[in-house]
Amino acid sequence: MSYLPTPPASEGSPASDGCLSPALYPSDASSTSQTSKSRPVHKEAEFETNYSTIGTAFEPTSPNSEQSSVYSDLRLADHEIRLVEVYGGYWEPLRCKLIKHSLKTSPGNHSLKYKALSYAWSTGKEHATVMLGDREVRVSATLYDALHAVRIHHAEELLELRRRRRRTRNIDKMRVRHAEAILTPIEGRRKARGIDHIRVHDAEGIVALRRGRRNAPGIDNFVGVEGPTYLWIDALCIDQSSAAEKSQQVSLMPHIYKMADQVIIWLGNKMTRSEAKKAPPLPFSSSDTLNTTSPASWGYDYEANIFTVLRDLAGGHCLLNIRYFRHKEYWLQLMKALERIMQSPWWFRIWVVQEVILARSAIVKRGSLHISWNQLARAAAKVERCKSGCCANLFETAPSQQTQPLLKFSRMMYDFEEIRGYLETGQEVSLQPLLWRFRSRGASDDRDKVYALLGLVNTWGSSTKLAADYTLPTAEVYVNTVSKMVEVTKSIAILLGNQLKNRHPELPSWVPDFTIRSGFDELDQLMETSRYMASGESQAQITILSGRVLASPGVHIDTVAVVGSIMLYPSSEKGQSTLHAWWKLAIKAFDLKNQPYSNAVGAFWETMCGGRIRLHKRTPQPKNVDGELLQSEEALAERSRRVTASDYDTFFQWVASLKDSKRNRLVEERDREILAVENSVTSTTLMRRFFKTKTGYMGIGPATMTEDDNICVLMGGPAPFVLRPAVPDIPGYTGMGKHWSMVGDCYVHGMMDGEALGLPRENFLLV
Repeated sequence: MSYLPTPPASEGSPASDGCLSPALYPSDASSTSQTSKSRPVHKEAEFETNYSTIGTAFEPTSPNSEQSSVYSDLRLADHEIRLVEVYGGYWEPLRCKLIKHSLKTSPGNHSLKYKALSYAWSTGKEHATVMLGDREVRVSATLYDALHAVRIHHAEELLELRRRRRRTRNIDKMRVRHAEAILTPIEGRRKARGIDHIRVHDAEGIVALRRGRRNAPGIDNFVGVEGPTYLWIDALCIDQSSAAEKSQQVSLMPHIYKMADQVIIWLGNKMTRSEAKKAPPLPFSSSDTLNTTSPASWGYDYEANIFTVLRDLAGGHCLLNIRYFRHKEYWLQLMKALERIMQSPWWFRIWVVQEVILARSAIVKRGSLHISWNQLARAAAKVERCKSGCCANLFETAPSQQTQPLLKFSRMMYDFEEIRGYLETGQEVSLQPLLWRFRSRGASDDRDKVYALLGLVNTWGSSTKLAADYTLPTAEVYVNTVSKMVEVTKSIAILLGNQLKNRHPELPSWVPDFTIRSGFDELDQLMETSRYMASGESQAQITILSGRVLASPGVHIDTVAVVGSIMLYPSSEKGQSTLHAWWKLAIKAFDLKNQPYSNAVGAFWETMCGGRIRLHKRTPQPKNVDGELLQSEEALAERSRRVTASDYDTFFQWVASLKDSKRNRLVEERDREILAVENSVTSTTLMRRFFKTKTGYMGIGPATMTEDDNICVLMGGPAPFVLRPAVPDIPGYTGMGKHWSMVGDCYVHGMMDGEALGLPRENFLLV
């Protein structure tokens, strides 16, 4: 989604004929640089809005917008949308116009083939102009570059069509001449009749084919590239000044991307040759340029060569067999190029999730370079197979600069491909895990942190579907989302996590602020915490009062007596000090007659692990070359298990290994059980605090918890929650129960399987 920049009045003439001419298009090598040089870029003081979110989903709208003069009403009942018709020719500015198109097709009404553009909207002040009909319209520099690249790519397709047609015509002429030569003397030939009969049959078929060549395959498949290019670009195709139209068009976006002939993913312009030459010089002589196995002959276009590497991986080549890998310095430059590509704002934008997952076909463009999305998915799968198979030793021993960019690429691809796998295999995809997984992605309209994911949800239970409504403020959208998730899941798991507030302090304490970005380990924490059953099999029984107060029955467990410092990475030196300090708090006497644990040592180490052992970290498992999932969904779900008595010794072996100078090699190569314990402790304790209650219960809670906070279990909650008395109580609800603010969820050893349900119930009012 994007707000359309102001289209100022202009005396521009209508777009000229869309006929393409080969002379109008430069070669690949010069097209990108020429485009960037010739782009009419403007900077104006009116665009002073600060957009801090990377990869935003909306562009700024200028104060004097006249969008209503550009857009005419759509027939919403016919699922009508607008398309941008981009004219051919190397015009400046770009010439295009808006046309209407219905997504509903009927017999005899062939749907127009169009492509959808997926790109990251610019957060800077640069913008350029395009001709939209007879008006000049300002667009972001990123969109302008993308349109240029799409237009050039379209011209290249047309030129390739002409070349193929020319080759086909030449072949046809030769085949026809040969066929006529067969037919001429065949009448008087009696010998070898059987052979001649076959030759005559083939010759007649060739002649008939030549006469009706318009229907020949191999030509019609490319007819669609002739004429203008039709694109769906939400920045231009949606009237951003109309909240009603935005809401309706957002609901159609899943269909728009599913029905698009192709989705074009624009990652921006690639590094120029002059920028590439600024890289440190490689140690080889100029005479090596004649040797194709020498890095000197590979050139400085590292981004083009990393695309080649990805294609090789997609084709099943082992990492060790790729020639670039044999030269360490050159390979490091390729890894830096891959990092630059993965740092494109596109990867951090939330709207691209559904755009690429729902696409029938997608192509990734980086300047003049391109690669299919399917190839990227296969390359990511191959990286994972190399890591666990043929190249396992390499990934464990090589410097991180040589392998980490590939692993990062594989993880980022996994986020897309796992959801695609669920949808293609008919599994349920609900909104709640999507909100957790993609919360880190950016959107300049905070409502889109929810709306951008609705197109991927295929299950709403017996509830009605949540719909986008841009007439509602962000706080109300988030409250409605929480209410809908509780209604669908019969659980309050959506409330899990640290209830911090970022840009929306007006939110009630129990409503998650989806604008806060979560880390990779926090997602693991949420997924694991949702597996507990602190409230047994009870279902949520909440009531939302006045849109701000959440009423829920529950039980009060205890009050926090002491809290420890925040844990950073447990394996770090500071983390070891924190772990030691926590242990001192755990064994500190409270002068109690009855301790809740018979074995304080065992209770402490189980608390550090959260009572579960993570079998492995969440590793990418995209599809393999044959399009099958690398692991079954059942195997992917088994990411943890309950702790056992045998894990007791392993925990202390891990503690001992923290002081071993060779622990990294020891843990990664020889003892997977120790590594599993470390993963469990990290996932449970990272950026959280250890606490102990007045009656001696141990637990791990949010970083913002303090002494005298209260530990409670709410019905339908998988884990206990840390609550704090609200001051003052909200008027109008006195007598209904005590008011609380929510701090976050926690782990309490001995209270994670419904043990607290025997305590007296009371009513909690969360504000």
